[in-house]
Amino acid sequence: MNIRQDTLARSVVAALGAGVCLVAGGIPGAALAGPGDHIRFGQTEVVPQILLGTQYRSNVLLAEKDVQGGLSLIVHPSAALKLDGPKMKLQAAGAYDLRKYFDPDLTSLDRFRDGSLKGDLRLLPDSLLGFDVKESLVGSSRESESWNSDSALIQHTKNDLGARLAIHPGEALEGGLGGRFLIDDYNVPAEANVLLNPNYNSRLGYGPEASFKWRFFPRTAVVFDTSMEWFRWNHNLVNIMSDMESLGADSPWGDYLAIPDGWLFSVKGGLRGRFTERITLGLVAGYNDADYDEASVQEDPGAAAAGVEADPAVAGFDVDPSGAQKLTVSALFQYDLSETHKVVLGYDRAIADSYFTNYFVYDYVFLRYNVLLGARVGVGGEAGYRFENFFGEVTRADNVVRTRLGLNYSANRWLQANGSFQWDRRATVEQQYNTVDYDDFGVSLGVTFVY
Repeated sequence: MNIRQDTLARSVVAALGAGVCLVAGGIPGAALAGPGDHIRFGQTEVVPQILLGTQYRSNVLLAEKDVQGGLSLIVHPSAALKLDGPKMKLQAAGAYDLRKYFDPDLTSLDRFRDGSLKGDLRLLPDSLLGFDVKESLVGSSRESESWNSDSALIQHTKNDLGARLAIHPGEALEGGLGGRFLIDDYNVPAEANVLLNPNYNSRLGYGPEASFKWRFFPRTAVVFDTSMEWFRWNHNLVNIMSDMESLGADSPWGDYLAIPDGWLFSVKGGLRGRFTERITLGLVAGYNDADYDEASVQEDPGAAAAGVEADPAVAGFDVDPSGAQKLTVSALFQYDLSETHKVVLGYDRAIADSYFTNYFVYDYVFLRYNVLLGARVGVGGEAGYRFENFFGEVTRADNVVRTRLGLNYSANRWLQANGSFQWDRRATVEQQYNTVDYDDFGVSLGVTFVY
């Protein structure tokens, strides 16, 4: 069930290589125009591009003390494909994210395995019955303080495959019934694991889903979604003896961390759309629930060695969502000051499964601002606050601040220059163990070439 990140990297590079072949005229009949005009053959359009840039960050290890900054080179090639036909519509995209630090002491933070492959295939989109398939394979990394490891990155690879029977009873009505299959794989620095095994854990999820949409105005719709997901972890008891060495004998978790199997349920509905020429609104609310199976931990092969730590009453992993935790909300208000000047205010709340405890509930409020100055210069920014509350054997509450400000200059159709500033902060609220408190400031500069 484990997914190797090197497989992801090879897949992404292969997909982007296919795009290069298209540029070189690998498909008969392809219309190879100049830079910025993209590649077209029949009803298909391919847009290859590459970003070359550099970034400085003030806290590359996301450390609470002994903070260290670093400058890195960023190479980000990507390609997007779009096919718009009467019987088949396809959108696909692939990207590869390479990051290399100039400081030889930070080579453990170099990224060579991050990237994504995404596709959305719709068969018979205008018929009463059609078929939709969505695929998303994403590999991402997050820094840790294991700076003396070969890799100091916590790597997450997620594959999400969904298929559904699409129903189109009329131009204003659309529904679907299908299911999803998910795989999550988590890798940590090998030195952070007492077994020197970088594979921390893997998760398999599957279940049905259904959706409904009614467009009662041209750009406004009533939406309804529901889904059920059962999930199973490869290890329900994770050996964390190496992690506990830094916490001392008073650690509340001992040598093992309980990660129970369970299920997640979601049902929600509401309105989304443009109500006036200037105002766009969205309000979707619903109910989330989850149940965690304590017996899956007690039946793990490592339960005998864990001893009393496999007891849910002692370890504290016998907890499920309750009360207001089950409420899910997604609200958005967008006001267009003009065609090129937009302000967005939003709020999201939901439950999510966690890889190091049972689950967490998050609330996120954000403000976005975008304006186009003339025909070539664009400015965009986002400021958001997120409160994350974790429940299970590990209980923790975090304040998370995220700020972004970017400037983009389009010299022509094939060349863009951009710069950005970012600030990230995470601080744990009143937690004796496993506290997190750091700030990270970053400045980026880059150029994007589009064929």
